Amino acid sequence: TRADVVTMTVPWGLIALLGLAAAMVFAAVVVLLVQRLRHPPRRTAGWALARGRPADPGDLGLAHREDEVAGMPFWIAARDEPTLASPEAPTVVLLHGWGRSRRDMLDRLEPWRRCGVRMAIPDLRGHGDADGPSGLGTPEVGDVAALIDALPSGDVLLCGHSMGGVVAIHVAAQLAGGESPAARRSSRLAGVVAIAPYERVRVPAAAQLEASGFGGRGLAMPVLAILRRLGVRESSTREAASRLGIPLLVLHGSDD
Repeated sequence: TRADVVTMTVPWGLIALLGLAAAMVFAAVVVLLVQRLRHPPRRTAGWALARGRPADPGDLGLAHREDEVAGMPFWIAARDEPTLASPEAPTVVLLHGWGRSRRDMLDRLEPWRRCGVRMAIPDLRGHGDADGPSGLGTPEVGDVAALIDALPSGDVLLCGHSMGGVVAIHVAAQLAGGESPAARRSSRLAGVVAIAPYERVRVPAAAQLEASGFGGRGLAMPVLAILRRLGVRESSTREAASRLGIPLLVLHGSDD
């Protein structure tokens, strides 16, 4: 008997075409995720009004005015006009997290109002009414330092949530060293309150990737590589905190 010989031709052209298509889809997903991180949803006055939320400090009965520095709009608010105008009153700078805005921070004003301090509440880059895109905490450090320079005289306390907490720590670390005029003005900083800060930008980036439904592990590295090319630095928050010469309070929920 003679065995039949079956010859099978491997469709290398089709395999190559499918591989190319898969690579293009992968690249497109990475670019879309980078865009998502750099252009978060904007929570503007329309967003607040549509949800029946306060659109500015005036809706909470606070004296306030609006200003802008480095393309970053911000409110200066206080419980009354004398506090708002006082040259001695300390100012707390309230920094929101990624995908949030200064309007989210209106929910956090009551404890500070009771303390009798001024409150400076900015929209960080790419959020709310601020110019964009978001720098995920890298150029925002310089923006907040410029905001401190624009504030009335008196002590300054930085309070930030998530990305805002990371920015607050890095701003304080930047102003704590060196001989630049900005560093010499660091004596105004009285302390930092960081609510749920993270160590490096890869932590929230991976979380956003997983929330997008594409998964975070396989895509995190190429996304971070592109972000680095766009100027986003992976600076250590822990290292920056170790250089502070002022009090630092870190608040972090066990279920965050």
